[in-house]
Amino acid sequence: MPNLNKGSKVRKRTNPQARRKRLRLVVALIFAALFAWIVWDVYNSSLFEIRKISVEGNREVKKGDILRRAGVRPGMSLVRISAGEIRDLIEKEPWIRDVRVVKEYPDKLRLIVSERKPLVSLRVGSAVFIVDKDGYVWKNSGKDRVLPEIRDLPVLKVEIGKRLKAKELKNALLCVGSMDRNIYELVVSLS
Repeated sequence: MPNLNKGSKVRKRTNPQARRKRLRLVVALIFAALFAWIVWDVYNSSLFEIRKISVEGNREVKKGDILRRAGVRPGMSLVRISAGEIRDLIEKEPWIRDVRVVKEYPDKLRLIVSERKPLVSLRVGSAVFIVDKDGYVWKNSGKDRVLPEIRDLPVLKVEIGKRLKAKELKNALLCVGSMDRNIYELVVSLS
């Protein structure tokens, strides 16, 4: 007969299967915490600090202007920067058509730009704009450019960094863009 005195302690028998389950849970939590700490430590370490930034493909836009626009500099964390945001910031420059942002771990960033290629000039009043094959417009950089000039277009409003969608301009660009290089160099204007 069991001793039922008030002062006596009754030992509970624990299920060995439940005990192993709790032990596995504790071990899993310890490993998860350890993994999270390692990831946090690596994420915040200087291992991924940018040490070298290269800009490739630029001719018209200076490297310093591209880097200023991108907002990147040595010492920033390669892990923390967004390639998409950098691309969007750089592509706001009217000369830039496209940018590839390449993170080369652990410490290099490459910006590969494709600039717009001037195809024609477009005179609107006294202003001269440069237009690429897609109808994208940016102001003349002031450099002497010998480009065919498009005249007599019913263009009402020209905005730097915007694409003109006038049907007449599209036709003129298609005409000029399909010319043989030797003929293109002889064309002075298109009306």
